[in-house]
Amino acid sequence: MVKAALRSEEWLRKVFVIIPAVHLVLWIMLPSLLEGSLRLDAAEGMTGGPEWQLSYPKHPPFSEWLTAIAWYAGPARYVALYTLSQCLAVGSVVLMARWLMKEVGVGPAFIALLAGLASPFTTYIPVQLNHNIGVMPFWALVLITAWAAFNSDRIRVWVAFGFAVGLGLWTKYSVLHLVGPLGLLCLLVPEWRKRIAGPGPWIAALIAMVLIAPHAMDVVLKGSQTVQHAMRPTHMSPREVAGFAFNMTVNGLLLVVFASLLFIVSAGVRPFFKAVADTLHPDRATPKDLFLTVAAFGPIVLVAMSPALGIRPRPLWITPMIVPVIAWLAQVVSRVESPKLHRGFWLASTFAFLLAAGYMSAILVPIQNERPQYSTLDHRKIARDARDYWAANGQGQLAYIVPAGMQRPLHAAGSIAFDLPHRVHVFDNANLALSPWIDPDDLKRHGALVIGSPDIPDEFTVLGLPVVRRMSYPTPTLRGRPRRALAYGVVEPVVR
Repeated sequence: MVKAALRSEEWLRKVFVIIPAVHLVLWIMLPSLLEGSLRLDAAEGMTGGPEWQLSYPKHPPFSEWLTAIAWYAGPARYVALYTLSQCLAVGSVVLMARWLMKEVGVGPAFIALLAGLASPFTTYIPVQLNHNIGVMPFWALVLITAWAAFNSDRIRVWVAFGFAVGLGLWTKYSVLHLVGPLGLLCLLVPEWRKRIAGPGPWIAALIAMVLIAPHAMDVVLKGSQTVQHAMRPTHMSPREVAGFAFNMTVNGLLLVVFASLLFIVSAGVRPFFKAVADTLHPDRATPKDLFLTVAAFGPIVLVAMSPALGIRPRPLWITPMIVPVIAWLAQVVSRVESPKLHRGFWLASTFAFLLAAGYMSAILVPIQNERPQYSTLDHRKIARDARDYWAANGQGQLAYIVPAGMQRPLHAAGSIAFDLPHRVHVFDNANLALSPWIDPDDLKRHGALVIGSPDIPDEFTVLGLPVVRRMSYPTPTLRGRPRRALAYGVVEPVVR
């Protein structure tokens, strides 16, 4: 029995490399071959990323920079975009699973790997490279380094924790959703609270602040709106507060439930729930149980509480939470007797494959609605239309695109900017607060292409300049579904 278990563990260690590699190839090829254009979040990244700013109006810059980096791949830019996105998502799951292999054993770590790779957060969601995907590996690094730091006085461990937090903040402030609960736990547990008297936590905090300082200074100097956008302050009635809190709680719990399926399949229903009870029991729980429970559920509670603070949360806020959730589930399943666990591996693997295949249908089958993030725009045709229109109506090389409105025009502008071979500035809604890198005098010298959907409002101007030669075009799509038209207009250059 022992030899059989050892042989199975050797096999599992080999597939730890093979399975993520196959997953990466599939989920880079699928969107590269089947997606019509950038999805909304990636298109938004293209509107600001090429400017290489230290801050943008909505989010810190890391993910937007990645979209810009992918553009430099030229003909392979779509492959580069999906490669970067999948490496972030899959890399976070692999990083977590490798850590779990040492902490809880090869078997539970293998199931954690399968559960992470069979989730929407490593399959169809990374197709739209955004900040929620970008922050995933930093959640994994924060969790790993925090556990090491809480149990050690070694300065280098606390330094690593500081780097994980500081770099994570460059991606999205939501890394604090994990840091906050873990910090509170450190204060409440006497053994860990002793660390605060030492230099480690203070060095970690200093490193994190130094790392994020350039971004923070840029936000202050520009008067950027990243903090306001992250907090999304809104005036909500008590009923709306309760509704949003309930919605986020359900989203978080559904994440836990679906991630649990593979663990239940491999461990068995009764052993699994007995292990959950032991993990949560005050007398039987270990420090690691407590740490991973807080890491998994603390962020969910924090996000569910945000409506009470006047903050309107969104479901994608839970994206990075898959990382600590699979870690907690692996810790739970590590309490199940190994022979029982090994017998369920094949069943769990089959189930994971079916889940992943189901998520592929999100790419293979067009989603039948008008939401821009599920676009089937024909990116080649839309870029060609924009070039032809500008060649006939504009002057010189197209240097500026101005969306006249949000979402659809912004989506089209980002897609066109991504497909043009030369650098194009996107002036978001002709609002300098949204595009602080725009040089008004330079735009007036070059003129601009204006995009609206389904039209450009009559009163819309760009830096006080009128929009002329307006034309409406059918929106080109890959699968032929009719979409709201795109309108093009021209801001003529001011001759000086």
